[in-house]
Amino acid sequence: MNLEDWQWLVGPIVGAIIGLITNGIAIRMLFRPLYPIKIGKFTLPFTPGLIPKEKPRIAHSIGNVVATELVNAEVLEKGMLTPEIKDKIIYYVDTFLEKFKDSDDSIKEIILKFVSDKQLTEFSQSAKQKLTEIVYKKAVTMNIGKMAMNAVNKEFERRLQEDPTSIQFMPMIISLVEDKIIFLINDTIEKQGMIIISQFLDKETNVVLDYPVSKIYANSEKYIPQLNKAIIDVYDYSVKNYLPNVLKEINLAKLVEDRINDFSLIELEKLLLDLMRKELNAIVYLGGLLGLLMGFIMDFV
Repeated sequence: MNLEDWQWLVGPIVGAIIGLITNGIAIRMLFRPLYPIKIGKFTLPFTPGLIPKEKPRIAHSIGNVVATELVNAEVLEKGMLTPEIKDKIIYYVDTFLEKFKDSDDSIKEIILKFVSDKQLTEFSQSAKQKLTEIVYKKAVTMNIGKMAMNAVNKEFERRLQEDPTSIQFMPMIISLVEDKIIFLINDTIEKQGMIIISQFLDKETNVVLDYPVSKIYANSEKYIPQLNKAIIDVYDYSVKNYLPNVLKEINLAKLVEDRINDFSLIELEKLLLDLMRKELNAIVYLGGLLGLLMGFIMDFV
């Protein structure tokens, strides 16, 4: 067999090589060159590569696709409200509460595991101040003096019904000084209420913070199922009602777009190649296969 007998293979082999090289160069030109190549004022065609040249547009398009199709409110809500997720939330709540079952720590000691002593103090003072103001304003507008005198009068009426002779003159005496007593009580609340309420809250705050968490667990264990249900209800409501607004505020499309634009061209090239290396190699091999087939066809045409 001489060389002429193998000439029919030359066309397919050359076609395959050309197909491989052409597709390889075409894919390479998607990414390279990274920057325009200029000769004087003239910019060489196809420089920079397609992806570096269109990077802002690609980033914008990917951001929109991710936000509107892949990670939109409907998709996230469906994923976040599955029974499996809710079971995990209940499991984590139960596991968290179980730690306190036999704990000797106080509420304050537990809180200090998550925040500093300074932060706890600042929060306590701020909460106490706001609560004091709320209670004080309410107390001033409630006319507590009048409420107290009404309670006293009802008590005297009850006792008079039981024994009319025991305090028969007291209601008359009280009626003479009732307005004065009401004024004194309300005036005292208005002038000293803030101090009284603040001192009371100081004392009660310390009592609450020093209370052992194990006792709280023991007293509240029977309510854990209701707590779990309440947490799931709040979770459901929050996801259904606030998730769209949260995503709108986050502006996921812009976040993705900015993140892609923050990539250097080398990083973007590596990212895309890592994602599509197998598919891009398949395109190169397909070019070789098509070149091979075209070579065979040309031999027999």
